[in-house]
Parts: sequence; C-alpha cells; structure tokens
Amino acid sequence: MKNEDAKSECYSTLQERRVKKKHEWYIRNREAICKRMREYRAKNKSEIRRLLLARHPLVHIHSMMLQRCGVRRHKDRYTLSRYAERGITVCSEWIKLSSFEEWALSHGWRKGLELDRINNDKGYTPDNCRFVTRSQNCRNRSSNRIVVYNGEKKTLVEFVEDGKTKLGYDATRKRLANGWSVKDAFETPRVSNQHRKEATTC
Repeated sequence: MKNEDAKSECYSTLQERRVKKKHEWYIRNREAICKRMREYRAKNKSEIRRLLLARHPLVHIHSMMLQRCGVRRHKDRYTLSRYAERGITVCSEWIKLSSFEEWALSHGWRKGLELDRINNDKGYTPDNCRFVTRSQNCRNRSSNRIVVYNGEKKTLVEFVEDGKTKLGYDATRKRLANGWSVKDAFETPRVSNQHRKEATTC
C-alpha cells in the first residue's frame, strides 16, 4: 500500500511539473503565437469564412433546392426527373447564395424551419416560397394522401396529428396502401404478437 501511495504521489508530482512547464512555455511564447494566428487569419480569411458559412443551415437549404431542380448533380435521379417533369425550377435570382440568404433572413427564417412552396405546381421564387415547420411542410407535399373520414376531408398527416387514428402515420398509411377501408385503418387497434399466436392456436 505504501509503495502504491508513493507511486501515485510521484505521478501526480510529475503531472503538475508538466502542466507548469507547458504554462511557462506558453507565457514566454504567447506574443509570437498570437502573431502567427493573426497572420494565418489574414492570409486565409476567405477560406475561414467559407468553412464557417458551410455549417450554416441556409447553405444546406439552398444546396438542396438547387439539387432538386437539377441545377446541381443529385445522387437521387428519381427526384431530379420528378421535379423536371413537373417543370419545377429555381428563379435566376436565387442561383446565387447571397441573394437567397438575404431573402431568407428578411422573410422570417430561423433555425429549425424548412423552405416550402405555397403552390406545389410552381417553382422556387420569392412570391411562392415561405418558411414553415416540418409538420406544416409535410402537409403541403404533392405526395400527401387526402382522406375523407366522418365527413371531414383532410390529409392523412392532419388526421394522425388530431388523434383520429389508433396508430401512427406510417402504420396507418401502410394499412390504406394494403387495401384497408379508411374506417378500419383508423379505428382498428394494433394487434399484439401474443394475440396473434392465441388466434392461430384457436
């Protein structure tokens, strides 16, 4: 035990010496270090700004908008062809990031909001775009399923959010895709695995 205590004490003493030595070195060379940092920032100002800007959410939104409309290459060819077939384009003003960024900041953009086209049959232009939440954006998609239930006509997303379905959006959508009636898809509760086994044994 004494040997272990002596070793730990010796180790902590060495650590303290190393930290002290590093601190003293930094104090002696602080002026030279700060000078080198200032020189680096001056030489690489544009590169530093580019790297900082690349992390901004608006850069991603702008890039995805251009990719969808075929202005830039996109790995998802189906997305490109679907937008191209519908005639969805980006206005020439927004090809430049700075113009799009200026419009976005003056039209209510904040972190967490998504770019949405008011009219899904028109392109990306200042008078046809707005910033909305993710759930609002989902409601405005051309692929949304319109459902009539108890005399109400709404999107499936809205019925799920209003608590009119027994299951979530994905499970209810699968039921409808498999040929279930709207009433059965909305009102039938989930069947557990245990109940399934009991039903098969009976």
